[in-house]
Amino acid sequence: MSESVGLTQEIEMAMDADYPDGAHLQASSPEVQPPEIDAPPAKRLRGRDLFRAFSDVQRSAHLAPPPPDVRPEQAKSLLDVWKNYRTWGSNNYPNLPVHVRTMMELMNCIASMNVSNYQMSTKQKLLLIMLVAGEHWRAHDRQMFYYENGVWKMKPSLTIEVWDLFLAVEGLLLTVSEHFEDQEGDARPAWNWNAIRDVVSDTIQGHVHDALHFFGNVAKEASDHLRQVTSNKAWKALWLRRCADMLASFRVNWDSNKVQSLSKLFLLEWDTPLPKSQGVCFRDVYLDADWKPASKSPSNDCYMHVDYAFYIENLLQEYPNINLQQHQEGLRLFLESLYFQNEHIFQVKLCFLHAAFKKACTSKMIFEIGKGGDGKGMEAYLDRAVLGEDQSATLDCGVFLDRQEFRKSAEFAWNKANVRIQEMDQHARFVADLWKRFIVDEEIDCRVNYGFTSKRRFGSSMKVQELNFENIPTIEECRDRLQACEHLKRRIVCFRMGKARFVLDDHAVNYEHGVFRLIPQDELENSLDECLKMILDLSHVHEDLVNDTNWLASRLSGWNGPPPGTDIDLQTENDELITIVHRKTPMKTFIKEYVISKVEDIPGAVQSTRGRRTKLQFFLSALDHSTIKLFRQHDQHAVEKLLVDWASLAAAMDAHGGALAFGQWKDWGCTFDLRHLQQEWESNLFVDLQNECQGNVTHHGSLSSQIRPTVATLQETVDLEALQAYLESGSDRRTSQLRAYVDRHASEGVRVGRFSTISVEYYKAPNYGRLLARGPAAQKLTREARGKAFPHAIEIDAACCHPRLLLRKLRDMGLDEAGSFQMLRLFCENYKSWRSVLAQYLCIDVQEAKKELIRIFYGGNSRFDIPWLRKLGEEVQAAAHLILQDHRHTHLSDLYNDRRHPEFSRLCSLLSFDEADLLDTIRTHAHVKMEVALFDGGIVSCTSVQDLFWLHRACAETSHNIIPVEIKSEPQSMKTFLHMLVCKNIVNMMEVEIPSTPANCLLFAVQGVAPHVDLSSLRQVLQDKPESSLSAHQFNEALADADSAADTAWQLHCIPKDELLSVVPAHPILCHERSGECQGHWWSFVMIEDEARLFDSEIPSFEVTARWETFASALEKSDALTFFELKQMHLKTTFFELKQMHLKTEMSMSEAYHLQGRGRADGPETVLHQPMRCGQKSCQASHYYNFVWSNGIKTNSLDPNQAEYIFVTANTGFHVSFLAYHDALQFRGYLSKHAIAWSQTNALWADDHAHARFHKDYALARLLWNVMSELSVMWKSTMPSTSIQKLRTIRVDDPVHEGHLRDFHRWWQTIETPHRMSQSVKEIAVDGHEKIATKCYHEAPARGGRPRKDGHVKLFYNGWFMATHPGTGVILGLFEMKDPENSDVALNLVQNLLPHYPKVDAVLYDRACSIFKKKEG
Repeated sequence: MSESVGLTQEIEMAMDADYPDGAHLQASSPEVQPPEIDAPPAKRLRGRDLFRAFSDVQRSAHLAPPPPDVRPEQAKSLLDVWKNYRTWGSNNYPNLPVHVRTMMELMNCIASMNVSNYQMSTKQKLLLIMLVAGEHWRAHDRQMFYYENGVWKMKPSLTIEVWDLFLAVEGLLLTVSEHFEDQEGDARPAWNWNAIRDVVSDTIQGHVHDALHFFGNVAKEASDHLRQVTSNKAWKALWLRRCADMLASFRVNWDSNKVQSLSKLFLLEWDTPLPKSQGVCFRDVYLDADWKPASKSPSNDCYMHVDYAFYIENLLQEYPNINLQQHQEGLRLFLESLYFQNEHIFQVKLCFLHAAFKKACTSKMIFEIGKGGDGKGMEAYLDRAVLGEDQSATLDCGVFLDRQEFRKSAEFAWNKANVRIQEMDQHARFVADLWKRFIVDEEIDCRVNYGFTSKRRFGSSMKVQELNFENIPTIEECRDRLQACEHLKRRIVCFRMGKARFVLDDHAVNYEHGVFRLIPQDELENSLDECLKMILDLSHVHEDLVNDTNWLASRLSGWNGPPPGTDIDLQTENDELITIVHRKTPMKTFIKEYVISKVEDIPGAVQSTRGRRTKLQFFLSALDHSTIKLFRQHDQHAVEKLLVDWASLAAAMDAHGGALAFGQWKDWGCTFDLRHLQQEWESNLFVDLQNECQGNVTHHGSLSSQIRPTVATLQETVDLEALQAYLESGSDRRTSQLRAYVDRHASEGVRVGRFSTISVEYYKAPNYGRLLARGPAAQKLTREARGKAFPHAIEIDAACCHPRLLLRKLRDMGLDEAGSFQMLRLFCENYKSWRSVLAQYLCIDVQEAKKELIRIFYGGNSRFDIPWLRKLGEEVQAAAHLILQDHRHTHLSDLYNDRRHPEFSRLCSLLSFDEADLLDTIRTHAHVKMEVALFDGGIVSCTSVQDLFWLHRACAETSHNIIPVEIKSEPQSMKTFLHMLVCKNIVNMMEVEIPSTPANCLLFAVQGVAPHVDLSSLRQVLQDKPESSLSAHQFNEALADADSAADTAWQLHCIPKDELLSVVPAHPILCHERSGECQGHWWSFVMIEDEARLFDSEIPSFEVTARWETFASALEKSDALTFFELKQMHLKTTFFELKQMHLKTEMSMSEAYHLQGRGRADGPETVLHQPMRCGQKSCQASHYYNFVWSNGIKTNSLDPNQAEYIFVTANTGFHVSFLAYHDALQFRGYLSKHAIAWSQTNALWADDHAHARFHKDYALARLLWNVMSELSVMWKSTMPSTSIQKLRTIRVDDPVHEGHLRDFHRWWQTIETPHRMSQSVKEIAVDGHEKIATKCYHEAPARGGRPRKDGHVKLFYNGWFMATHPGTGVILGLFEMKDPENSDVALNLVQNLLPHYPKVDAVLYDRACSIFKKKEG
């Protein structure tokens, strides 16, 4: 066997020596020596030989060294041979032109190749072709690329122009052949390059510049050279001629596309790894990876090409007729219509385009969702135009439905920057793994050129899938749909198409009309890292992208949910399904699965054997992915149900704070486990606590109360008369305690007027920290009785005291550092919301709900399956266990062992001492006088603003150090503005020392803001007139007397509230506060930088400051303040009366009939009307809203354009809209005022006597309004400077003055109407109108006919004679007809009008003949 092996190896060595591998492709490569023959392997060691082998290894030092590793030299590839020829040509002929150097390389290759019978192999042919233009061709992954204009483009086959170059090489071969044939002798050159190198070099040197033309002509002229030279004996020809003939045949075959196998061989021999594409090549410039211009070169490795110019200047040169502005506007309009209400999609699309230009993998696919006409096709045109036709591809949707279809068609999308998948015809299922690998840039087997199969990657392409809402496919469906959704969310981006318009002007943005801000170019030019960040983190762009993508992921995973924004999203859908099933199933602890299958709202089939999802599967899937834990799967046939009306509870929670007040399901834990772990509350749990409290509220107390030492003594001052009246009413819940308390005041109390004072002692029970009153005391009264007894005091209360003290104890002990008691914290912060929700849900009052919550903190458990209530009980029990097991509280371990839950009694004992410390902090305050100590609060005496301030400070300190303490009620006697400021914590107060303060509030206010003003004269005036009124004139004179020599003096000037609050006051301000009828109080303030400093005689020893913003807001809300500015000015008077300490004003409530809406009245409206009276004795005029009453005459004082009401008396007025509406009814509808009064009987007045004067007051108000409106127009057009003075001459009781009426008639007839219509009036129609009669204001005219029987004479004139324009109906002029219609009246009217209408050429009159006769006479 060994001999046969050796013989075979010897034969193979002989064959390799005769036919070395690759020798025919190498020019002058050395012969490859065969490798040495290795000795045959040794026999396999078995049995005992194994130990011998181990010993041989141990003796390896004595063995011979291993033979050297001599490997056979591998043959060079065709690409390496081509590179060698290129290198040889560049090194030996660097100065020759490129095409001449290529001819030399071709001659070398032909002279060095090994051929038989002058027939070239396929590789030799490919080498000749690639020597012509090999630098411009590449092969990557079985695909050809051709370099053209700076970019490598894919080509289906080799297309190289070789005719001229091969023809020149043929001529060169013939020329060299003739050189050797002309030589004498039979010596022929050998077939190798060295034999002909010198002759070729010398031949071509003479034709360097015209080598192609010269040698081409040689070959053309000797087209039949082989037959002519050899006399049809081709075998006698020199090998150079035979090679020229061989090259000519190959040239013809190549030009006729008969050599298709070379393209396939090229894909094999020239294959190199596809490099990463660098930069983008435009038509006019190449931009490198940094987006900077660079020179175009094959070495740039640019595979990205767009077929348009980068610079706009080059585009304009190429298309000179293009209108750039119009083109930009059209493109902008295209974008606006494409991305309506989707500017976030536009931003993300730009990021995808940036990544496509960079050939960067985003690992995401765009799904464009919409319906027909939403612009998906338009968007495809945009992508093609931006990325270019060469870089765009379109695939049918079937590529993801069938693996074979993907293998056949996906090659069209390889190495493309833009791949768009067309819409589907119907709902289908994608091949999930194929789609995933297509997205995430994994290798996929695809069919390529010439039957090859290659692995392709598609990650660098921007992939867009067009879909309709009704044809969304399923990519991946599994039982755990959330897991599938999470995987799909990372791979997709949802674009819901719309149309939008963008503008650069931010003020023009209007979202309702689809007008959006245009994104500037500098904002669009993001880096690739920023673009990839936005693509991978869609929430960084817009929340709608996240919602839409999550929805699409659910649809692609097989769920049929509506889009977000149009209905409910995926999570809400699961929650809604669970809520519906909870509502429609019986209220039992366990629900069988057949009951769930009967709920019609659950999608799916009741049961299925064909793979369809059942109702139970849908329900369980929703239960797994829902945030609402209303069910828990008990076993495979039943689920456990939470016994709660979740719909009612959720509605109540949403109305009182929602998740911020109650937490969420993730915070409530497992309510089912808590229900089983907690024991149900029993009614006798708090019997001991109730008995103990009942003993404390009795008037005699327990026996221990008589022997316990006194801890504190408080003085209780009550309104005894009010308390006795309340006792006599018999409405108190603890009548015996109240009667005992009143009897104690009667026997022990010290009476001062209505009030009585007694001393009450307080003690403490064993192991209990609360203060308990001994004997009858206010602590034992009901809340209603204490309200009657202490109207002068304030009640303070530590709301939610026990839970807050418990939470504080946990934090002080360091047990709540991780926030493990979240429900306890939420309850302490939102206890009112918890009580309200519980009361609303259980249909009980808030006090009962409060008791239900209190039970939890005393050891009870909730009787209801309310999740947050169960969780609160669990946290309270855990808190009690943690606190009591601490070593600092071991002394409580032996207490209350006889009770059922002693640990909670011990906890209450421990917290009661903290509660006592809370009360002692306020009780022992230096400036607070506590009268009654309650368990978690107290009643504090408060008779001044100072007491209120100190109490607020004490409560603030307690709230900061312990728990919040609030003021629960306020004294009835303190309702001033300063009291409000202190209660709302608007002012800052600091105690200061003041040597002396005036007793008068006005003097104190003036002295505080103007301490340098001499008030001696003013003080003397006030002393002389302690009870009489003091006018502003007298006040200012008193201030001026202090410095009589000066021209100016400090004066008091009234300032409106709006003017005061418009800017920060620059002068001191005095404020008068009305506290009742003819009662008031003075105080002042002055601005110091941005703070207001207040001065009030009620707090003379405090410096009070406030921020101007909050202080001004409080001033604006107050209606009882009048403001005066104190500044230096010339002496002047004001129109207010001042009293010694108060301002005397008159307040009257005036009624105005106000019309709201068209056609109905809402009745009398009460408005605030404040009349003012002049302080000058010579004037004493009263100023009302729209008139001044002086000397018994009411004259108008208001411009009609500024009037909202028209008052005809001090108490009655009409709204302007009411007058305008009913004026139109009377003028256009021909209604009388009596008809209007009758129709308003049921709408305006409740009593019959209320409208006795309506028709008179209404007629006067309507006439006054019309006169004011019409005369205002006349005077403003004729004499605008004196129009205000003219308006003040109108009398309210008699608006129509004779002079005013005459002026208006003349102005309207001769000025206003001709000014508007003088050029358009060409005809005049005149006639008399007797139906519009006027009352006689002089003697009645004589009338023809028989007198009336009663002798009554009609007191009416004969109407009006009018001239009108027939075309418009406008009245041009009129005369009053005292006598019946006659020619004199008509002639006078026409003669008066004709001068103002020069174009009149016709007068229409039914008695024209009488006018002509009168004119002729």
